[in-house]
Amino acid sequence: MKKKGYRFKTIVHKGKSHAAYYPGAKDLYIRVHFDPGSGKIYGGSVIGEEKTDKQIDILATAIYGGITITGLQEIETCYAPPFSSPKGLLNMVGYKAEAEMDRPESCK
Repeated sequence: MKKKGYRFKTIVHKGKSHAAYYPGAKDLYIRVHFDPGSGKIYGGSVIGEEKTDKQIDILATAIYGGITITGLQEIETCYAPPFSSPKGLLNMVGYKAEAEMDRPESCK
């Protein structure tokens, strides 16, 4: 992306495959690249032992639908301790990204 001249920032988040208090939760690592001016999501990756497909499906749908990086905060997915957490991993990426967005001069 640097070679193409894209401005981008990357958010990295480590979480669990489901609610951490429920037995058997595995580590998941998410990396998402985005434009800090517009919030456009360029892409990302998910690494882990399980449930990586769900996170990638959500991210791919967000990209296709034009959802911005901070828009990830609003995505609602099913919650049940054996399957997910109350706030999903991509919700958390959206919250982290908010602090990385460009601010207008009047807000600095």
